[in-house]
Amino acid sequence: MRLWFIIKEGLNGFKRAPLATLITILTVALTLILLSIFILIITNLSSAFQKTYHQVQLEVFISPALTAEQQQQLVQQIQQYPEVATVTYISPQTALKKFQATFGSDLIGVLDENPLPPSLEVTLKPDVKHLEAIDRLANVLSTLPGVDNVFYQREVIHFLLYYYRIGLLISAVIGVVFIVITVILIFNTIRLTIHGRRTIIEIMQLVGATNFFIKGPFVVEGIIQGFLGSLLACGFVWGLTTIITHISPITPVFPPYFYAGIIGGGILLGFIGSYFSVNRYLKL
Repeated sequence: MRLWFIIKEGLNGFKRAPLATLITILTVALTLILLSIFILIITNLSSAFQKTYHQVQLEVFISPALTAEQQQQLVQQIQQYPEVATVTYISPQTALKKFQATFGSDLIGVLDENPLPPSLEVTLKPDVKHLEAIDRLANVLSTLPGVDNVFYQREVIHFLLYYYRIGLLISAVIGVVFIVITVILIFNTIRLTIHGRRTIIEIMQLVGATNFFIKGPFVVEGIIQGFLGSLLACGFVWGLTTIITHISPITPVFPPYFYAGIIGGGILLGFIGSYFSVNRYLKL
């Protein structure tokens, strides 16, 4: 019975101060939207980097003297390494076409012959993330019979990995600062709402109401406000990602569980803001 009264009083708070309630809901929604956009940007940048980083390929240049059977045996041998995803044979003619498509130069016209050797294009598995593992595999492949040289863009990968880690560190710092600002903003907004009803709190204290009985309706009201604000934020983020998908070739990465996180975050912020705000007017 007491619990139902607390819930009912929490809902009645919307009627007593509709403008303050609306401001609180919009504040929660705005802060969650800004935080969601920040997470959306970081998530998609990270996803783009991971796709680029995991497309690492080793160019294994092999001896032109190898027979077709020896080439096939070498392909099968390399394919057995746990770090390797696929191995593709690149003939000198295919390599020449790729070179001309990339650089626009006619090597045959200049040299009267195709100078490019046959090679194997080795694609690594996505879980191979460390330069040490790539270096180790490259060194092993370079010792195989029939392999002349192994090449991959080590400097480019190192550059991407270095700045990716710096970006993650900066993003983490910005994220923490942003979350703190968000909590303070919501806390102050809810506290101003409760401040307008401090007289009710004082009256309830005078008649002997317990702290739990006084705080209950405000906490319920804060939770509902946080929930409604999070729903608005979810709707905005869903609309934003839908628009981006339709007007650009980019498909934003925003998994469904992120929406659950937004709703849970809104409820938690509403609870924390109302709980600690009402404590200001209680003698605990």
